[in-house]
Amino acid sequence: MAAQIIYQQPNLGATVPDATKARLKGKAEDFESFYIYQFLDLVSPQNDKSVFGGGEGERMFRHQLNEEVAKNISHAGGFGLANKVYSELLRQQEAIQQRSAQ
Repeated sequence: MAAQIIYQQPNLGATVPDATKARLKGKAEDFESFYIYQFLDLVSPQNDKSVFGGGEGERMFRHQLNEEVAKNISHAGGFGLANKVYSELLRQQEAIQQRSAQ
């Protein structure tokens, strides 16, 4: 189940089209997923034999495993970073729209 994005301000994003909101939400989740991937890459055991028994295959595909785990963590709610990034992206989008309307 995907985490629900909770707005920090009740009217935040009210003027942003739904298609843009969906795109911004996806970008925020992608950013959080990448952040989590970097975290997992740092904390993953460097000893090849400690996870799946080692070997060339594990060495080659460890980054893909970390990437998929990071995506799953992010889509399940993650660290909450996507919410903050999404809110900031909405604020910036509204500011752009206000400037272009003037």
